[in-house]
Amino acid sequence: MKSTFAIKYRPEILLEVIGNKAIVKVIQQMIDTETFSHIMLEGMTGSGKTTLARILANNFGAQSVDEINCVFYSGINDMREKIESLQKTSFLKKRVLILDEIHRLSAQSQDVLLKPLEDGVASDVLIIACTTTTEKLNPMLLDRFKRLKVMPLSNKEALVLIERVEKIEQVEIPKWKKVLLVEKSDGVPRRLLSNMEKVLSINDEKEVSFLLDLSAYEEENGDVLELFKSMLAMQSWAIVKDKLKKCLKSVAPEGIRIGLMNIISARLMSDYGTDDEKLRLSFTYDGLKIPLQFPEKANITFLVYNISGIMRKLNRGDEK
Repeated sequence: MKSTFAIKYRPEILLEVIGNKAIVKVIQQMIDTETFSHIMLEGMTGSGKTTLARILANNFGAQSVDEINCVFYSGINDMREKIESLQKTSFLKKRVLILDEIHRLSAQSQDVLLKPLEDGVASDVLIIACTTTTEKLNPMLLDRFKRLKVMPLSNKEALVLIERVEKIEQVEIPKWKKVLLVEKSDGVPRRLLSNMEKVLSINDEKEVSFLLDLSAYEEENGDVLELFKSMLAMQSWAIVKDKLKKCLKSVAPEGIRIGLMNIISARLMSDYGTDDEKLRLSFTYDGLKIPLQFPEKANITFLVYNISGIMRKLNRGDEK
């Protein structure tokens, strides 16, 4: 579920952007001189790449903006059709193509982009790429873009964002909570805003600390966290099984095992939780330590079933 704060406080103009002064300066210079280059924004998830891409698109004066998530749009034919449509004469004066997660494009789809970017798609077309990593990108493709590194917020900049939200929401966040928010959000604006919304009404410092410890993992894969919560709550196998099925649609079995271990580790390191709960967690962790053997899907199913049963027995006091 998306954070409403992350949407509500997403910058729409350059003046609203906190941090990344170098990139703001580059974009402002493009606007002032009306000389736009195809750019690639590189940075961690939630750092503001897509936000900056949209601001640039608006200032380019585009009447048409196509925003493509390359996770679901990686086929060579799809990319060829999109490039051809951009090159065709159109009554629309300016067009922008935003390629989000461009590193997820297949090698063949990346090749489709090479020639148009080299020759110039068209003077009224701007291509903006966003990526968390460049490892899988063709070096020749990288050379076609002006590359800009989106940096995390500094502690001071993160505090500016917190205070902006405080003022608009007309709330007062205690100093200890601000310190935790800055420390555990790693300078990622979207994570910081999501975390603020999550703990705004919580006044127990241990609970706030634990929730923030889990936030980074939850952002990457909330389905595994939901599975963990179901197991920890000692729900019936029917309920746990449904959560596991949902996980298996998006996460590899071994990824589920490692994800559960990471969540348990964060919980054990926090001061939040009872001794009985931590006993159940230790049993769960022991069951997850050995890497899955083939067939992985069958093994993770058996493992989760077995652990869930043990946790329910521990709760009833049937097993020491």
